[in-house]
Amino acid sequence: MTIREVLRYIDKNLTDDLRLVDIAKMVGYSPWHLYELYKKHTGKPIMTHIREMRIKKAAVEITSGRRLYDIAMDYGFETQAGFYKAFHTVIGCSPSDYARHELRAARRQNTELVNGIRIGDDFLKNVIIREAKQTDAKDLWENIFSRNTPAEVEERIANNIIKMKSGNCIQYVAEVDGVVIGNILLEKEEFALHEHRCSLGDVVVNTAFQGLGIAGKLLEGCKQQAKSWGLKLITVHVRGGTPAEEVYKKLGFIEAGRIPKGIVESWNENKTYDDVFMYQEI
Repeated sequence: MTIREVLRYIDKNLTDDLRLVDIAKMVGYSPWHLYELYKKHTGKPIMTHIREMRIKKAAVEITSGRRLYDIAMDYGFETQAGFYKAFHTVIGCSPSDYARHELRAARRQNTELVNGIRIGDDFLKNVIIREAKQTDAKDLWENIFSRNTPAEVEERIANNIIKMKSGNCIQYVAEVDGVVIGNILLEKEEFALHEHRCSLGDVVVNTAFQGLGIAGKLLEGCKQQAKSWGLKLITVHVRGGTPAEEVYKKLGFIEAGRIPKGIVESWNENKTYDDVFMYQEI
């Protein structure tokens, strides 16, 4: 049994009494060997990772209407206080804040405005493109990376800031009226034969503001940065058959090739998309 199979087994049995010695016996490893192998693969001790997996699985159930106490008991927490503390450590906010966030995300429509921002003739002129800051984490979680946890968003920004200081990437956000509503990441390619290239990632505009030119404004900021780096090409991978593919074409990207079913979303019932590789000359 591979570590990936061990992970799948754990994921399916998170409400059971999982112990290292029992899992090791099941897969035919010594507890020490499984511990070392698991930590090498995941970067975390196995029981720490199981605890985090339980919290994240419990977070999914928080909006179901079930009592918090019952959810905590199902995932091995003897007290609600203990669950609350562990939840805040792993997720980065309280269970109630997370529930409110998920409820807002479920109700959000394309026509809904964020924090009362009004769209008018001068709207795009008021959009500021700037480098991301650690203090943007709350807005990015609320408005951009809603599928992630606050802790994951905090870590993502922190890592990008380190890379920005080294000159290997730039993360821009689109801000209007003090609220972050868009994001883009530009990274230099490290392979020696690709040193004239850079790639885009994390290109997201809040649904309420899509189709208003924000993605183009974010891209323009990236193109100016790429020019200052002396680069010649911007590349991007995109899910084929989605609106994003058409958006990139409108932004001037050209398809270079595609891998049928090259993208599999493990969190979305293994839904597959073509992996479309696109580029644009700077």
